[in-house]
Amino acid sequence: MKKVIIAILFLGVFLLPPFVFAKKQNKTNVIQTQNYSNLNNFSNKESNITTIKKARQEKKKATIKARQEKRKAAIKARQEKRKAAIKARQEKRKKAAKNVKTDTDKITSDEYIWHNNVLTTQFYIGERGSKNQTAWNINAVKSFGCVDDPINRDGIYPANCAPKENSFYFALPYDDLTNSGIRRNSAKDIPWYNSSLDIEGYSFVKNKWIEIKKGDFVCYAQWEDCIPIDNTGECFDNNYVFGNENTIVEIGVGLDVSPAVSDCLGMDDPTDKKFGHMDGYTSWKFIDEKDVPNGLWKTTITNSNINW
Repeated sequence: MKKVIIAILFLGVFLLPPFVFAKKQNKTNVIQTQNYSNLNNFSNKESNITTIKKARQEKKKATIKARQEKRKAAIKARQEKRKAAIKARQEKRKKAAKNVKTDTDKITSDEYIWHNNVLTTQFYIGERGSKNQTAWNINAVKSFGCVDDPINRDGIYPANCAPKENSFYFALPYDDLTNSGIRRNSAKDIPWYNSSLDIEGYSFVKNKWIEIKKGDFVCYAQWEDCIPIDNTGECFDNNYVFGNENTIVEIGVGLDVSPAVSDCLGMDDPTDKKFGHMDGYTSWKFIDEKDVPNGLWKTTITNSNINW
């Protein structure tokens, strides 16, 4: 019996430790395998997150780029549309200006009436208070080339300046457009009115010629401004401008003329240190351009239309 017990103890001493070790080893291997698996799962998860982030970033970039391209296309389309509109208006104005050079057959130069004993004063482009503007030009000084200085003169021109437009110009108390650019109904009273030329941004009266007389002096000039007849700054006395010669002008002054015209009519006054002229009474009437005789007033002819 003792031998049996000893044998069992012997077997337990020599066989049990390897078995226990093997069991521990298996357990360790299982844990390591699980760790490796968890590590791989973590790595895969990180990789998936990175892929998703990258995909989102690429999508965001693509969206931003598409939005920018769409914005650029919209801006370009607006610019092209604006250019086309401007070009169309310019073509209409050119066509109108070209066609209006020959007045309609409604009336001829011989049929225009004379306006007699009209109080006439002088004004000039760039005059103080005018903001360098006229009724039809927001930058009249730039278009003319300089301020038409009435004191410092060099013949028909202001000193040290060669005007780009006619220095023989005038103003009457009428404009066929309101200050808002709307055609007046009274425009149809204009003898040379032509409905086919009645387009936006075109004036029937700008650049029209008149003949002016004062005593033995006769001069010619082009219409480049209007004389306001009330505190709104509007010019609408069509009854006087296109009506009977005896019509009384509400503001008293019936004609404003440029320094060159003033000198031409003998209205110069060296003692006037502000305007260099004296007021006077003249007679005037419209005249077609083809009937205007050659003279200093044709040195430079103004053909530009409205510049607002």
